[in-house]
Amino acid sequence: MKFGGTSLSPRHMAHLPPEYHHEIREDEFFGFKKAAEHVLREVEEGARPVVVVSAMGRKGCPYATDALLSLLEGLSSSMGMEAPPFLPREKDLLLCCGEFISAALMAQALKFRGLDAVALTGGQAGIITDENFGSARILAVEPERLWRLVSEEEVVPVVAGFQGMTRKGDFTTIGRGGSDITAVALGAALKRFVDREGGEVWVDIYTDVEGVMTADPRIVGEAARVLPEVTYEEL
Repeated sequence: MKFGGTSLSPRHMAHLPPEYHHEIREDEFFGFKKAAEHVLREVEEGARPVVVVSAMGRKGCPYATDALLSLLEGLSSSMGMEAPPFLPREKDLLLCCGEFISAALMAQALKFRGLDAVALTGGQAGIITDENFGSARILAVEPERLWRLVSEEEVVPVVAGFQGMTRKGDFTTIGRGGSDITAVALGAALKRFVDREGGEVWVDIYTDVEGVMTADPRIVGEAARVLPEVTYEEL
């Protein structure tokens, strides 16, 4: 189950039914509460979910990726650097923080709903990448820890999306849309364990758009089409 930033931030949940709007204004953690209820329902129906989260909100929210990037831009402006050569490793370390916050809050929200949960970084969840900071490529997914948590310990792992870790232990970001990639990569990696038990794996992505599209509608407009189905390999 993957929850995007708009699903976790009340400031950007106008797509919800009107009956929720008053509650949103009164409770900035409304998104986490609703997400936790979704997870709880899945558990009650017999599923063993792994949750992936994005940074809260979008541009304008203090924990969004764009807001974190603006800290670097503000520092460079303050120091008179017009075209600063940002340190790529340190930039990725900073940009990972939004997902760290979401993962920790989501794990706590699930605990408040009576579920055992643990927050994990992408690296702790087994996502290994190359050292192409800013747009890292996933080299391998080693999901043994995740599988042990869900199959033996009955814990809900909450994974910080958008990121992984190099073999040297450095944080990397996978690029825009990286949290969706995180969810699909983990689903594909866990499939071999689930197959042994005769079960099935699926990935639910909760977002404010209709589905996976052929292009970014913010760039190409109506030319972007929703794909009726998509394979793990295509994603």
